[in-house]
Amino acid sequence: MCCVSLPGFDGDDRTIEAEGGDLYRGRKSGKPFHVKTANFTVNVLGTKFNLSVYGDEQAQSVVLVEGSVMVNTKEKRKYTINSKS
Repeated sequence: MCCVSLPGFDGDDRTIEAEGGDLYRGRKSGKPFHVKTANFTVNVLGTKFNLSVYGDEQAQSVVLVEGSVMVNTKEKRKYTINSKS
């Protein structure tokens, strides 16, 4: 089951909060798009990716389908994933 919350998805703030699993598609635009979870934030850079974040499971994942994303963990680690590399 997937749960998505859109606390302020308007104007220049395109941020959603997610739990569960789903496929996301982000288009390149002048406005950033962020998907927040309890443990990390995915900064969408024009892409398609799967998100698997279930509260009762320790393993959580971002699986890139195409494009690129940047993942920032709550421990302040940053990872950039690019489908061209």
